[in-house]
Amino acid sequence: MKLNIPAKENTVDPTDQGFSQYLNSWMQWSVQEKQAILIDDWVQVDLCQRQKSHLSDRIQSYAKTNFCDPPRELMQQLQDQQREIIELIDTKVVQGKNELEKLDSSTKQLKNIHVSYRSSRGGVNNFSQLG
Repeated sequence: MKLNIPAKENTVDPTDQGFSQYLNSWMQWSVQEKQAILIDDWVQVDLCQRQKSHLSDRIQSYAKTNFCDPPRELMQQLQDQQREIIELIDTKVVQGKNELEKLDSSTKQLKNIHVSYRSSRGGVNNFSQLG
């Protein structure tokens, strides 16, 4: 996804290739991160987040060095992208908790069956020994 970088006063020049490259890289890592979340590839999610963190430092450094701020519209696009990622992760957390509850319930049922089986088996064995 290419970012639309409008030209405004006191903002980064949209023709600045270095800055545009940072921002486009951020967007690409965000897209990859969303895809990784959807397929539960948490190693890739971690890689994407580390790359974005590194880019964030570069973007901030660039803005400070050039005494300018990224355009508001562009920042809104990046924030929207990040919000979508956070919502996806929140959804995955809820799904994970639900799956954990199901597993816990299944584990309890299996333990009950095991205890029941041992108890009834011990009773049968005791009864067999009487006869």
